[in-house]
Amino acid sequence: QSDAKDILDKLLDLCHNSKLGKFSEWLKKCNFWKEKYRVCLPEYENEKDGINSYLFIDQLSKQSSENDIFISDAGGTFYSMSQGIQLTKQNQRYITSGAMATMGYSLPAAIGVAFATNNRVLAITGDGSLQQNIQELQTLIQYNLPVKLFVLNNDGLNSTRSMQKNYFESRLFGESKTSGISFPDTLKVAKAYGIKAIRIDSYENLPKVIDDVLSYDGPVVCDVVVPRDQLI
Repeated sequence: QSDAKDILDKLLDLCHNSKLGKFSEWLKKCNFWKEKYRVCLPEYENEKDGINSYLFIDQLSKQSSENDIFISDAGGTFYSMSQGIQLTKQNQRYITSGAMATMGYSLPAAIGVAFATNNRVLAITGDGSLQQNIQELQTLIQYNLPVKLFVLNNDGLNSTRSMQKNYFESRLFGESKTSGISFPDTLKVAKAYGIKAIRIDSYENLPKVIDDVLSYDGPVVCDVVVPRDQLI
């Protein structure tokens, strides 16, 4: 047994007195891979069946501001955000449930973060995940929280769809309305709660719509139509 302070002091001394290795070659290699395997590719702008989720995350990052806090949900939303988010501005944060894979995490997490910080919160969820805690839309409007909720709408559960295609010879079940599961119109639901709601389905209008959402004083739900079978 030992006092935690003593251990931390010794660890700090060890860090200060240790000689760090040279990482220039490793960093050079990492930058090479980063350039070779880009997350957001130019051809994504030509997508005809919605907005590629990586392209959306890239554009949202560019238009975000200092102190913005990003939150992601489970499934494809988590993969797109964790690979594509760019925290390049002062005091930005990214919060996720990570490997817990908690569907429906974004909305209640955004509420908690908004209350705790009073910062603008950019929460990304999926049309499936939103159903897990959809009743909390009332909390957004009740307290007029600075939460911008972006719903990546791929007409179902794309992670489930992809898994069944890859491992079960495309025998689909419970991934969309054609196989036993469906979701209500996000815009109609948001408007029923009295929340401003917008839908975007093409890259051409993406920057303007993001600007409209981010500049609005109060909560907003933005339904982002993404390709139904986009690879993550």
